[in-house]
Amino acid sequence: MKDPNSYYAESAREFDFVINAYGEQEVDTGIRVYDELEIDEILKNEAEATKINRRIIAELPELIYPDDEVKIQEKLGLLRAMGITHGSTGNVGGIRLLREADFTIHGAHGLNITNTNALDFYKSQGLRDTVISFELSEKNIKSLGNDLPR
Repeated sequence: MKDPNSYYAESAREFDFVINAYGEQEVDTGIRVYDELEIDEILKNEAEATKINRRIIAELPELIYPDDEVKIQEKLGLLRAMGITHGSTGNVGGIRLLREADFTIHGAHGLNITNTNALDFYKSQGLRDTVISFELSEKNIKSLGNDLPR
């Protein structure tokens, strides 16, 4: 279970599910339980996902190979047609894929954000919010500049 102060817990007021490539239970905030599922799992359960589409974040795989980009773009198109409009990625290339699919973009831990310059860059790339690197202390996190929610 992730730290309740993470981005996923902060999003608890808005989303029921975070979808990723792991199929693991992610956060229990006492408000809602988040299940992380593969994008393919969403597509297999289209009827259920469509009912709660505004509460799903589709998380891209951590590793995206150039040969997989077309498949991922197709899947994002299917998710978008289902009404799913939020995506999360820890991969710089994933930001472009989500932006091109017109998703609201949430940054994941794989971006390894450790300083204000990185926050500035990712905000300029269109992130709505992000996870800060677990390597930073609470004091260091509080000293970061930029107003990108984390």
